[in-house]
Amino acid sequence: MRYILRALAAAALVYAGIVHLHLAATYDGGEFLSIGHQFRAQFAASLVAAVILLVPRRWAWWPAIVVAGATLLAVLASVYLTVGPIGPLPALPSEPWYDEKAFSAVAEAAVVVLGVWGYRSGRRRRGRQRRPDSEQSKPFAADSA
Repeated sequence: MRYILRALAAAALVYAGIVHLHLAATYDGGEFLSIGHQFRAQFAASLVAAVILLVPRRWAWWPAIVVAGATLLAVLASVYLTVGPIGPLPALPSEPWYDEKAFSAVAEAAVVVLGVWGYRSGRRRRGRQRRPDSEQSKPFAADSA
């Protein structure tokens, strides 16, 4: 099951990254750090997080959760808020939902949900493996007393 969760989350990350890469040229501007540059950086971060996610370690969920969560927050902010320039970052364009944006947001939300589920399921599995050892030692301790 854990491999299926990782594969689904990695696929959703790659999909969201490809959508942002596809849209990057639309947002290229004259700024030093345009929205198009940020979309390309998001693509790279999504690919890196997806590759890290394929490492069979529990900590590998965190980069995926952080990248997808931050991207989802930016997408939601671009729809529902007016965000002006922050330092070297240009103002976030305030746009309504359209197909690519909506599908990307669903994929990013799925990564966050799958990431939390995968991280927590790995934790429970470890906890369950330790309990039988401690429970088996208790009856022996009671018998010897």
